[in-house]
Amino acid sequence: MTLPAAMTVLLIEDQKQSRELVAYMLQSLGVGKVAQSPGGVDAIDQLRAAQQPFDVVLCDWMMPGVDGLGVLTELKKRWPETPFLMMTSRADQASVAEAISAGVAGYLRKPFSMQDLQARLMAYARKR
Repeated sequence: MTLPAAMTVLLIEDQKQSRELVAYMLQSLGVGKVAQSPGGVDAIDQLRAAQQPFDVVLCDWMMPGVDGLGVLTELKKRWPETPFLMMTSRADQASVAEAISAGVAGYLRKPFSMQDLQARLMAYARKR
């Protein structure tokens, strides 16, 4: 099952190879628009410049400069209803609790499969 072609995703990942792989996965799943950002500062600029919210923000947690929680904080100021999925290898309870209290909608634990990504995005597509 493919995702809606009208779906828009902001993908934030500082590792170029990982970002390109996830972008390919999103496009293969039928996502209509995948905006990419190489880091938190650039992502915040894209969020501030956006005329309308993305359907989903998919963001790496650990990045130099502004990390995933910093991006989430900025997103919630402008687009509080936008689902924010954190991509991470961190799974300790303190980190999970911190992200939940900040408003993260869900996690994708690295490495993740295309099926994991699709399942998460389908849940948000149904809510649109």
